Amino acid sequence: MENLSFRRSELIRCSEGTLFGENTPKLPSPPLLAFDKIIEISMEGGRFGHGYAVARKELSSMAWVFASHFPRDPVMPGTMLVEGLLQLAGFFGGYVGGRGKGRAARISDIKFLAGVTPEDKEILYRIDVRKYNADRTLLVAEGKVMARGTDRTTVGGLFVVVVKEPNAAH
Repeated sequence: MENLSFRRSELIRCSEGTLFGENTPKLPSPPLLAFDKIIEISMEGGRFGHGYAVARKELSSMAWVFASHFPRDPVMPGTMLVEGLLQLAGFFGGYVGGRGKGRAARISDIKFLAGVTPEDKEILYRIDVRKYNADRTLLVAEGKVMARGTDRTTVGGLFVVVVKEPNAAH
């Protein structure tokens, strides 16, 4: 795979299961799709030398969340920020050739450093891959969510697995 970025239309194709081919990890469809574009992705580099990915989300499309969480004190739910990092890690698993259903297995060392509000306008998700095994069934990464140049949420351990489906074509 040589794409260094992915547009929204390609992310939608991933949610439909057509971007990386049959039997590959999928992203959720909108409105639960956590980002609008993957602006950078590589199987090399990053903090640990095993790859990284950066995605962007414009917050104007999240008015439905801010209206409910919380009225007159809008803040993005921290669980949605962590979900975005898990989605990005799962996408990376498909990008590097994982075959099967992507699933979150574990998260650890979560820190909510500052809130994300409508005034932030956009957020960036970044994962740095610590490792993935040879058959691409386990990916371990660290992640952070940033807005206006500051870290808002960090996750020390994102563990994503690809569950192979019985009788799936290889």
